[in-house]
Formats: sequence, C-alpha cells, structure tokens
Amino acid sequence: MKKTAVIAGTPVDTQMGVDYIISKGGFEPLFLPCFDEPCACHAFQLSDNSEKEEKMTGLFEKGLALGAGSFFIYCNSLSAVFDFKGLGRKMGVKCVTPLEVYERLAAGYGKLAVIAANNQATAGIEKAFTGANPECRVMGLGFLELVRAVESKMPARELVEKFGLMKLIEFFKLNGAEALVLGCTHFPYFKKELSGIEIIDPAELMYEALCEGTA
Repeated sequence: MKKTAVIAGTPVDTQMGVDYIISKGGFEPLFLPCFDEPCACHAFQLSDNSEKEEKMTGLFEKGLALGAGSFFIYCNSLSAVFDFKGLGRKMGVKCVTPLEVYERLAAGYGKLAVIAANNQATAGIEKAFTGANPECRVMGLGFLELVRAVESKMPARELVEKFGLMKLIEFFKLNGAEALVLGCTHFPYFKKELSGIEIIDPAELMYEALCEGTA
C-alpha cells in the first residue's frame, strides 16, 4: 500500500487527518505533526520564511525516509503561510493542500464566509478563492480559541453554543454568504452541530486530488 505523510499543526488535527485517510482507504498514512500545541503552531506561522523552510524541509525529509510517496497537508493555516506545493516540486514529491481545493471550488460561488484558526489562514483562503475567481467575495473570522476548545475535547454542541457559532452563521447569511468554509482542519469536529448554510469541508476533494494519477 502506498504511503502518504499527513502533516498538520498539532497531534490532534494530524490524527484527524490520519483517521480520515484510514476511513477512505488506499493509502497508509504517516503521522507527522509539526508542534505539540496550537499556540506554538501559531507563533511559527509568524516566523520568517527561512525558519519555515527549515522546519518543513525537515518534515518532508522525515516523511520520505519513512517511505512516503506523497504529502497530505491537513492544515489550512500552515498552507496559507508556506508554499508546500513549491517544496513538493523541489523535492520531487506530490503534495496536496486545502488551498488548491478552494481554487477548484472558486468558480461556483459569489460570496463566501470563512472561519479559521487565525487571520493568516482567512487571508490565505481569501487569496485562493479570489485568485481563481476575482468576482468571489470572502468574509471571515480567525479565532484560535475555537482550535483550543477542540483540542481540549469540549463537547461539540457546547462549543457551538459557547462561541455563538449559529449567531455567526446568521450574520454571515444576513450579509449574503452562500456557504461557510471550515477553514481549519480541527473544525469538522463540530460540523454536525452547524446548520442553515452549506458547509464546505475540503477533506473530500483533497483526497480526490491525492488519488489523481495514482491508479
């Protein structure tokens, strides 16, 4: 079975990515988290490009040493601040990120809402959508506390109520949002508790992209 290295911000979302790959079948996932907790990942995203390059090159080298034939970047915020596709080309390995999924989806929407781990991620997602469709308008919220709540295993319904996410959806809809983008791979944790708007979770299309050309 072909191996794919799952890279994400912390052990929690990396495991979510691993579990997703297992549920789909076809690949043996390798567990490669970047950091132990969300704040360290957030601080890293604010670091200079040389530090990011060194860290990610090291993770890619580790994945390749373990036999990875591809890389599944299961993290929106990291994808927004680092060119994983470029590193993949440099190292001669396939790399799939959430941002390329957004580029594929862009033509189908005129106005979107985004919730993400931080505003670097919302900016990266906006760039992906509007780069592919300049007519697309994006409004968003970057809020690390949602990630920390997921990491602490707060019950999903309690999380949605505590942070007023249904009220946030009402605000987005009032302002014309056609769909809500889950701009963090932690957020499928509470997806089933959201309603009243189309939910865009990039995982399925990421998996399709991972499978392309591997038959």
